[in-house]
This record gives sequence, C-alpha cells and structure tokens, in this order.
Amino acid sequence: MHKILVGIKSCWKYADRRQACRETWLRDCAWPYRFYVGQHKPLKPFGSLTSNLTGEQDIECVAVPDDFKNIGPKIQRMAQWAVEEKASHLIVADDDTYWRPERVKALLRRTEKIGADVCAHMRVDPIYPQGSFYVLRPKAYTALAGSLLMDVATVPDDVLVGRVLLNHVVWHHTNDIHVGPRWSEQQPRPCNDIVSTHKCLPADMLHAHELWKSAYGIS
Repeated sequence: MHKILVGIKSCWKYADRRQACRETWLRDCAWPYRFYVGQHKPLKPFGSLTSNLTGEQDIECVAVPDDFKNIGPKIQRMAQWAVEEKASHLIVADDDTYWRPERVKALLRRTEKIGADVCAHMRVDPIYPQGSFYVLRPKAYTALAGSLLMDVATVPDDVLVGRVLLNHVVWHHTNDIHVGPRWSEQQPRPCNDIVSTHKCLPADMLHAHELWKSAYGIS
C-alpha cells in the first residue's frame, strides 16, 4: 500500500505560482501535499502550519531566509515530514513544475521493480537529481532528514541532495521528467509518457493544464 506525500518548494513572493498549482494539477492530486517556504514577517516558528497573511492553509514555514541559497533546509523538512508519516514515497517538486499525478504511478512501479531509491532526471558530474521533480523512497528521504549537510548554502539544492545521497542510494534516471529549458518542448500528452514539465510560470501552467484537458476531452 503506497503512502505518498508531496512537498513543493516555494517562497512567499510566489503566491501566484502556488495558486496556479492549486488550480491545475493539484485538483487531480489525492495525496497530502504542502508548500514549503522560508521565514517571513511576522516570523513564524519552525515547522508551523499557518494561514499567514495571504490566507493560504497549505504552507509550512521553515526558519531560514526565503531565498535560493536556503532551499536545502526546506527539502530536509519535507524529508522529516515523510519520516514522521512513514511515507512509502516523497515527491519533491518546484512550484513552477506542471505534472500529472496519474502518471507518477508508472514511475513508482518502475522504481520499485529495479530497487531504486531515487527516480529523477539525473545530472552527472556531479551526480544529482535535477530539482524540478523527483521521487524519493524511504532510504533516500531518511538520509536527507538526518543529514547535517542540508543547511549548506554554497551549492544549489539539487546538487546538495546529490552530495548527501552519493554512494548511499540506487538512482534511476528517466526522460519522462522534462526539465526544459522550455516547458512547451515536452509536456504530458496522450502521445507520450511525460510526467512533468518545468519552468511553467502561472500563465504557462494554466495553458499546459488546458492542453491536457483538451487532449483528453475533459471539461
């Protein structure tokens, strides 16, 4: 029985991106999810779920600066949530990634069949999972949850994840996770197996969702 959690990287200034997620793929996502953001004024304590000043109920604040250099602790908090909930899988996504929950199931089956701990569009030299969308199984997210390296702010967050997990997990690379540079090059359609596409600003995400619905005759 799968217990899947979804952690979405975000920051306070991108409320429009979060709303675009809610109006598109999140409507078809049955799994628990949270947006992870940094601290804001007035400051919220580490780990608090808050509706904050914008009235959003699905945010968790992490007590770090809300900038690109401090995404690592947000991912660590996602991983700790997965440990607390004893999840079978943790999906990590950006707030500008459009993806289809129903297509994730094939990724999970494939990952389990080969005994992999991470499913991602893998980068090399150094080895790391490209950060727009990836799936972690317990061995991987448990390592991230307890690592002292996850608050290192000198490298991008996905490079940091790769550094922590290197030589400790089995990776699975897939081209079904499209990382750009343009979302419109590859997107989930009936003619392919694409799960996700990246760099979707709010209008792009809404457009991608309309294309998906049109392709499948969904009103």
